[in-house]
Amino acid sequence: MEIIRCKIVQILPSLQSNILDSLIKLLKDIGVAAEDDLKYIQESDLTAILRPIQARKLIDVWKQLDSVPTISTPVTNNTSPASNILASESSSVTLQSVPIDWAENYVIPWQNMSDELLKALKGGRRPTPSGRREFVNVTAQSIYKIYPKPGDKNLSKIARKAIEVYPSFSDV
Repeated sequence: MEIIRCKIVQILPSLQSNILDSLIKLLKDIGVAAEDDLKYIQESDLTAILRPIQARKLIDVWKQLDSVPTISTPVTNNTSPASNILASESSSVTLQSVPIDWAENYVIPWQNMSDELLKALKGGRRPTPSGRREFVNVTAQSIYKIYPKPGDKNLSKIARKAIEVYPSFSDV
């Protein structure tokens, strides 16, 4: 669902996070399990949460999922920085354009962090070295699933977002 979440943010970048969370929950509730299921969504499924124009924007993009060609061969490193590589569960790859400000809309996967790390962060304590490595690994895996070449500037933005939420991440 992280890929779907990021696609929604790409299509509707000004969508508030609480509405985004409600939308993801709704999609799960109506049976969306994979990105391919999105092409079956109807506007009426979304109007309880989204405004009609927002719902139509999503529907238009999702309907095009059927017509976007997929590449089943391995991806080489000669992709342009303006392309985003999304691997589907069937191991085929779809090329999508990446918004320039994707890092500003990126949601750090706090739910995938260990309880020990979150407990330290919520207590205002600096995480242990293993906790910091865990944060980096979990976040990097999440980013690389969607953005194989995130760039230093975007990674710095994400690091600043983490420090805003939990100042104990900042260097001493």
